[in-house]
Order: sequence, then C-alpha cells, then structure tokens
Amino acid sequence: MADYDISRMTFDSLEDLASTIGRVLQVPVTIEDRNHHLLAYSAHDAATSDSARTGTIMSHQVPERVIDALWEQGAIQRLADTTEPVWIPAIASVGLNRRIAIGVRRGTELIGYIWAIETRTFSAEDVAFLKEAARVVSFKLIQWNAGRQAQEDARREFFRGLLMGRISSDEALTEKKRALNLKLPKQFAVVAFACSKPEANWADNVTYVVTTSQRIKPVFQTHSRDRLIFLVGPGSAGLFVAGICQDFVLSTLWTVAERFGHHDIDGGCGQVYSSYIRVPDSYQQAESVLQLRGLFPEQLANVHTYGQLGMLRFVPKILEAFPRDSLINDTLVRLHDYDQRHRADFTETLEVYLNHGGSMKDAAQALHIHINTLTYRLKRIEEIGGVDLNSPHQRMSLYFDLKLERMMKHLNHESE
Repeated sequence: MADYDISRMTFDSLEDLASTIGRVLQVPVTIEDRNHHLLAYSAHDAATSDSARTGTIMSHQVPERVIDALWEQGAIQRLADTTEPVWIPAIASVGLNRRIAIGVRRGTELIGYIWAIETRTFSAEDVAFLKEAARVVSFKLIQWNAGRQAQEDARREFFRGLLMGRISSDEALTEKKRALNLKLPKQFAVVAFACSKPEANWADNVTYVVTTSQRIKPVFQTHSRDRLIFLVGPGSAGLFVAGICQDFVLSTLWTVAERFGHHDIDGGCGQVYSSYIRVPDSYQQAESVLQLRGLFPEQLANVHTYGQLGMLRFVPKILEAFPRDSLINDTLVRLHDYDQRHRADFTETLEVYLNHGGSMKDAAQALHIHINTLTYRLKRIEEIGGVDLNSPHQRMSLYFDLKLERMMKHLNHESE
C-alpha cells in the first residue's frame, strides 16, 4: 500500500472519502451510520462484491437478515466494545463474504461503521490506515450531523405539533409538508414505547432496533425521559394493517431485551389512519394500550394494538363520560362487603372466573383450587350478590364493571 496520510487530505463529500478509502485499500468499502443506514460507498465490480453489499446499496440500508446474522455471530457486539478493527467471517446464509470493519466514534460514542470486503490479506499498514480513516470519517460525520441538526429539529417540532393536534386542517398540513420538503406515507400509525426504569441509553437502543427493522418504516420520532414515540408507515407496498404493527412491537420488545438486556420496556400502537389530522387519535390510543396493559397484564399479555383491546378500550372513555358514583354495581358492593366482613375472596374468584371466559377448568387452575370448590364458591357468589352467572348479559356486565373498578382505584391512587 502506498504511503497515504488520509488525515491531511481534503474531501468534498462522504462519497469522495469512501472512494479514497476503497481505492487505497483496494477493496469495496461502505460507510454506515450507527443504525446501519448507508451513507457512502466505493466503486466495486461483480467479482469483489456480494449480495449483502448489493442489497445494502439498493435499499440504502443493510438488510435486516444481515444485521440479525451479524448480531448472532457477535460481530456488532465486538465492534461496540473495541476501537480496533474486527475481522468478520463469511456468513454464506445471508450472502456476506469475509469482512473487516471498524466502529466510527465521537469520543466513546459509536456513531457509525466502515465495512470493507476482505478480497485480499490486510497488512499491518492497511490496518493502521483503516484506523486513521475511521478518525477522519468521524470528523466528517460530526460535521454532517451538525449540518442536519436544524432540519431534524424542524421535523421533530412538526411531529410534536401533529401529536398535540396543532395542525388541524389538510391545508395547513400541505403547507408544512412543502416547507419541510416532506414525503409522508399514505397510511400511518403512532407507536409508543415506555420504560419503567429509564437508563441513559434505553431510547437509543430502542431506536436502533426500530430503524434497523424493515417490517415498518419510521417517519418521525420524539422522546422524553420514559417515552419514545414514533410515527410509522408500511415497510413495503401493500395494505398496512394493525397486525403488522402488533408483530413489529412484539419483535422490537423481544430484540431489545435479547440484545441490550432491557426487560422493563413496553409498547403500544394506535389505529392505522390515512388522514394526518388523526395523528393525535392514534397517539392517545397507543397511550391507552400502555395504560390498560399495566392495569390488566393477564388479559392483555399479548395485546399491543388498540384494536385488539376489545371492550377494554371503552373503560377510560366511560370513566370520562359518566360520574363515578353512577357506575356502582350492586352485586360487587355486596361481594366487597362480604369479603371484608368474613375475610373471604369471592370478588377475586369471580374476576378470575370471568377472565377465563367462564371456563371452570381454567379458572380452577388459575386459583389453584379443585373444580368442586370453585362450583361451591360460584354458588355462594350468586347467593350473596343476587346475580345469575348463567346469564351472558349479567356476566358481561360484571366483567366490565370489575375493570371499571380496577381503573378507578388506579386513578384514585395516582391522584393521592
């Protein structure tokens, strides 16, 4: 390798810098940001490329299957833990040939990567050049990010305005889109992630997983200490439905826990809409999912979208629409009184029975009692409460009123 002092050279763009690195090392090179979006790449021919690189260039992002394979192999973890180049064996299943890569840092913060297909053996001088190239790329990325900051701030402020309902007409939306040069998807939903024990990097790690996923396309994001909110659109052509959002939230939560050890994060998604005037509705629905999942963890264990809440979605709305003293259920009043005076647990028995759809077997298992014991308890509940549990109407009313009670207790606790 010729003696190149890349730190003394000037570059008009990241593309120019990537081309120089590739030309000096005589291998195909890509420069990516922390979330594996392609920023620049050098020229290559068919003989020196692979399908992983081709897919990255075509979509301007590393394919999700390649990212997953690199995590499974431990390559991403090694790049995060060292300032030295990392040799990565070929992964034939995702079309990835052998590579050498290095993390690009701003101080200790990882902000990007340089990836080079190892079509020849690297010398010590090549490795030293790659390390110096990473420092030059870092300087360029910092400059590039600073130049984008004003645009990102404007996009974030626009998104906050949408969330708060400050853009209330199609005309105002069109004007904002034109001013910010925005291209918005035809359909969207708002997804909210909540962290019960916020750490300094939790939002960055969730953002990493969201932006490397190709199930959906994140359009905007904003976050506070314990909330991270995205507006997302479809990741590919076709109908954008709540089921896609459900799979996306589940996958994100699993991946964040698996890769980063965050087990205290939850997620909820609002309805899919096509009118951006409905952004506040989708946002409030996502927050309702989070709130109701916290109140009813058993019933909503696998529910992450508003449409899947079923009747429970109406619990907050009823509490808003009616005085609380008008929602008292006489049967529950009698059961609570009996439980308190006799240190019984008939109210709990009733709720578990109703939660399991009236299944004697499932309810008995959940309560750790014999079915005969459950039969006796249900008979006593009917006697004490003056209710017929064979009536679908009365059972449904009791189920719903128990949920209203639980939410009222939660709200009373929050106001204390």
